[in-house]
Amino acid sequence: MGIEEAAKLLAEAYKYYMMGRELLAKKDFSVSVQAAQSCIEVAIKSLFSLVDLSYPPLHDSTTKINMILKKLELPERFSLITEGAQRLIFLSKLSKTFHDFSVFGYIDIATSNIFQKRDAVVLIDYAFEAWNICSRIEAAVRSKQIKILK
Repeated sequence: MGIEEAAKLLAEAYKYYMMGRELLAKKDFSVSVQAAQSCIEVAIKSLFSLVDLSYPPLHDSTTKINMILKKLELPERFSLITEGAQRLIFLSKLSKTFHDFSVFGYIDIATSNIFQKRDAVVLIDYAFEAWNICSRIEAAVRSKQIKILK
């Protein structure tokens, strides 16, 4: 765990983001949604790794994200990062819902019949937002502008 592991996870998250964009262009909306959800999940997982916390194995880290913030010494000038990290709670909860529908479908409805282009577009945008928030936090820790508390 630590900065290097967080950087690897962020690179993986970005690959999912790009895959989601490519699949969106190919009109494969349900798999695009899966890739975007994976991006969000892996990006958030990078923060857990950054501060040396275990990632909850439920595709939903909403109850644990504030633990990350408690492990970061955030100077006042980083209030936007604090707000962004708190927004990850929403993005995590939203992506969990998308994950369930994109992987399992619903009752007897195939995943390919659930998602439309606008769903994939929105989740791809959210995936980039999550990746960007997490990347900014990792970069600030790497440059020692933010300290990790023990």
